[in-house]
Amino acid sequence: MALGRPTTATAAVYYAPGDLRIEEVPLPPLGRGEMLVRIRACGLCPGEVMDWYMARKAPVPLGHEPVGEVVEAADGVAFRPGDRVFVHHHAPCLTCRVCKRGDFVHCATWRPRRLLPGGLATHAIVQAPAVAVDVVRLPEGLSDDAATFVEPLACVVKSVRRARVREGDGVLVIGLGVMGLLHLHALRALSAPGL
Repeated sequence: MALGRPTTATAAVYYAPGDLRIEEVPLPPLGRGEMLVRIRACGLCPGEVMDWYMARKAPVPLGHEPVGEVVEAADGVAFRPGDRVFVHHHAPCLTCRVCKRGDFVHCATWRPRRLLPGGLATHAIVQAPAVAVDVVRLPEGLSDDAATFVEPLACVVKSVRRARVREGDGVLVIGLGVMGLLHLHALRALSAPGL
């Protein structure tokens, strides 16, 4: 354990509609392939504000669009203290049948959260599967706030690719929440004129 390393994190935990708690949660010693990140910014997923969706998962720590700074890394981890990173909360194995088909969200390795406690915390442990395949070192010049859009924009890119939208196609975007607005930006980048 690194000198001065925190042993707890302050985290936002959803328990039920109207029951959000700020709690101290333990940060155990790192396991093989893991790293500890100090959270600098975190987006709020639209799903995290839908009680009907969250209630079935409760209690659950919030935040899965975090940007942070590596505080400690276990042996063999390519990231080093001081690296600024985006951390995804899930990670596929990349080797099973569904991963090879590109359906990563159906991978058995994908299901468990890989960010403990979550991104709306002071610190989080990133588990080995995510460290291995789903942590992105961030470039200079990209703000922490902008970097929180890595995961939602990845969802949008996947959506646009699955829809096989091509330059010049007319497209209707229904809903102007965060994801709808991100779709508009992505489609404009493709020069889809019929928005």
